[in-house]
Amino acid sequence: MAENVSPILDDNAPQSSRSTTIIAFTTALSYSLTYFWRYPIFLLPDDILSKPVVTLFEKKVDLHSAISMCFILGFGVAKLPAIRIMTSPFFFRNRCSVLISLYAISMLVECGGIYVFQSSPPLQAVSVFISSFFSSWIFGGLITYIEGRQKTETLLAVLSSFYVYAGNLSRGTASLVLKMGTPPLLMPLIIGSVTMPLASLLLIITDKSPGPSRADVQSRCKRSPMSTRRQWLFVADWGFGIGAMLMTYSVLTGIRSFRDFYVKQIFSAAIGESDVPSALYFLADLPGAVLSCAALVICNQVQSNRAALRFMLFGVLFGGATIFGSSVLFELHCLGGIVWQLLLGVGIFVAYNLVGTPCYDRLLAVTETEGTCSFLIFLSDFFGYVVTISLLFYNNFGPVNDEDDRKVLHMYTWILLGASVTIICVSAVMIYYFALRLSLRPAEATTPNPEEDAPLLDT
Repeated sequence: MAENVSPILDDNAPQSSRSTTIIAFTTALSYSLTYFWRYPIFLLPDDILSKPVVTLFEKKVDLHSAISMCFILGFGVAKLPAIRIMTSPFFFRNRCSVLISLYAISMLVECGGIYVFQSSPPLQAVSVFISSFFSSWIFGGLITYIEGRQKTETLLAVLSSFYVYAGNLSRGTASLVLKMGTPPLLMPLIIGSVTMPLASLLLIITDKSPGPSRADVQSRCKRSPMSTRRQWLFVADWGFGIGAMLMTYSVLTGIRSFRDFYVKQIFSAAIGESDVPSALYFLADLPGAVLSCAALVICNQVQSNRAALRFMLFGVLFGGATIFGSSVLFELHCLGGIVWQLLLGVGIFVAYNLVGTPCYDRLLAVTETEGTCSFLIFLSDFFGYVVTISLLFYNNFGPVNDEDDRKVLHMYTWILLGASVTIICVSAVMIYYFALRLSLRPAEATTPNPEEDAPLLDT
């Protein structure tokens, strides 16, 4: 049975396009602002980031490498405890307070730790790890505000369109603050002190906004806390399909991570120039971000949960095929490096943004499961970070010579080919699996009556 707590959102107010717009932008802005106290540390001057921290595997690790590893490790190891805590009745009863506390802790520990422990680089790295641990819980917690709605995919499209460039904007802000003459070690704390209260205020507005209506619940099922036992039962029942989704998500995460670690070498070798135009870094992901958001909005128009899930899986298949086809054409010298990177962005982002949260939300809806999809988000992120952490350690301690751009590009191309074939095959299997399993279930209910787009409780 479901835990005896209040519904995910306040059900005493009706839905409206205005309230949906408010939720979309306050949630997206609130989450995007968290980047402004997570990423400025990577813009600290070289004389700070080059300080030695530790020696591992006979290689000296400077502060930049140390905080990069602690950043990723913190996010990764936090996912499993997040599954238990962020899906509990306690979290849903105190959701806004918990998330604001996570905002404050993550900002103060990282930004304050960088300043307070300026004479101890190892403690600075530890501060980043602790901060990242708590930051790792934020996204899944925020998703509980927008899951289980008829407009969930549109809300996710707005959210993803904001955070895709939040990292670049936060780095640009850090660079600007440094140019204004701010002491470098104070820079992250100053930015965080401004953005954290703003993020909290936006979160409070989200928390006060109307919750899912009767029509939302009829269409997507009621969302509520989910015990560990119920989570395991759901995974056991749909384990093959969920496992395939986790595999696809992890492979896509690996592709993105490898490119992020070697972006300069890959872009330089792909276009045949040692000096990569700064515009390429900004534009490479733009078509993919736009098309992935468009795919989410289109999917939102599909009222049948079965049809929507099928649409998403075909979108993932399309993404894998785009990665494979563009990489083959590049290897055959039929595509230029810039066009190849743009097409890769399309394939990666379309598949990546569809196979995660949107699929999980529709899966709960089509199986008529009361609960929250956030535990699946944390689970997929965990496996994604396992891949990322492995690649990060390979990047820092492996045999790849990152000064040889052509070798890095050659390895990346083979990774893309292997990964895309995996995505194509697994996506095809998922399409068949869910079509077969769902065909054995009763037909979906009729489209919700618009007149039922009203509060769940009388007011």
